[in-house]
Amino acid sequence: MQNMGIEVLFKGNNFLRLLEGLWITFQIAIIAMVLSVVFGLLMGIIMNSKNKIIVVICNVYLEMVRIMPQLVLLFLFLNISMKVDIA
Repeated sequence: MQNMGIEVLFKGNNFLRLLEGLWITFQIAIIAMVLSVVFGLLMGIIMNSKNKIIVVICNVYLEMVRIMPQLVLLFLFLNISMKVDIA
């Protein structure tokens, strides 16, 4: 059987670094889930408001987020944050 290159994982501290990256990914996923639940509940409570202007603003925001691909939103956020840091 051909050399699959798996032994590279066990050289030095590669496997340990891989596990550290897996742990960081897990932490980011948990934080993202908690934040999405909290913000989703807040948005749902705000959407049930009697004030029509607030409901319209929330609907526009939700539609904008739904329509845009996530990568575009990340680029917009990065661009805005870079401009704030420079100024």
